[in-house]
Amino acid sequence: MSIRALLKPREPIARLNGSVCREALPLPGGDTLLLTDAALARLDPQGQVKWSKHGEFGSSRPQFGPQGELYVAEVSRVARLEAETGEPVWTYDPRLEHHSHDLALGPGGEVYTSTDKSRALRLN
Repeated sequence: MSIRALLKPREPIARLNGSVCREALPLPGGDTLLLTDAALARLDPQGQVKWSKHGEFGSSRPQFGPQGELYVAEVSRVARLEAETGEPVWTYDPRLEHHSHDLALGPGGEVYTSTDKSRALRLN
């Protein structure tokens, strides 16, 4: 295989409202969570959109808690969403000028995010 073949751009796996999907996460029951830089959506097994949310999701990957809770980090806030409906359960806006896109869950379900000043914040 030539280097040109390796460097050839690949087709996106999906598009959502015109944005290229950067990640598709399989969910229990056959649903899929699609993530772009500007949208998050849950699709049923036939590919129909169950719900979608617009936002600035950047490069953070959604996280799932031990009971299936869905956590997402946007550029300026962190939210817990109801996984079945996409409705917010809570949101946290750290009111920081420079919020990074990092999101992590601890072993006990703790939610962590960070700032560009290398400061970690525990949200619960």
